[in-house]
Amino acid sequence: WGKPCVCGCSDLLVDEKTETTTLKSTGETFKTGDIISLNGSTGEVIRGAMATETPDLGGDLGIILGWADEQAGAMKVMTNADSGKDAAKAAELGAKGIGFCRTEHM
Repeated sequence: WGKPCVCGCSDLLVDEKTETTTLKSTGETFKTGDIISLNGSTGEVIRGAMATETPDLGGDLGIILGWADEQAGAMKVMTNADSGKDAAKAAELGAKGIGFCRTEHM
């Protein structure tokens, strides 16, 4: 879907009292706690969690990423993690630490 960059959604009507939001174009309503996915290219709001794919970081890409790590010197790539699972996945993908952790999600 490209690089995510949703910076606004004029189609959403937010009701703070009922803690709901409604898509004006479809009338579909979401309440606090509902799982949604966003298409970062189109801004489409999708009910539920979309399936994701873990990228293959081996082969030629792995070599290039290794070269980048060698050149990075003291600069470390950190990650945000809300769970041990998030932290483990980030470490597997090469993150050097946790930069931000929202403990209310634990």
